[in-house]
Amino acid sequence: MREYQIHYKNGETKYAQCAGREDLLNRFFDGDEEKLKAEVNLLRWESSAMFFTEDPQTGKIDYQITTADSNPYGWRREGEFDD
Repeated sequence: MREYQIHYKNGETKYAQCAGREDLLNRFFDGDEEKLKAEVNLLRWESSAMFFTEDPQTGKIDYQITTADSNPYGWRREGEFDD
């Protein structure tokens, strides 16, 4: 389950626990992608250490790291170093 924030065009925000985007679409928009596009400004959700936002109009998904502990390079400095 994933927690979504649904930001509507009328300024309202809803929070929903859904199995995925398809589940969200079926539960809140009768499975209709066009209804989602007509009513929603932004979808937002978090997964692991990433935070995602989707613009339903364009389908563009942006993401960012949500924690300072995450290392986008996949390595950490360990041991002794002479800097």
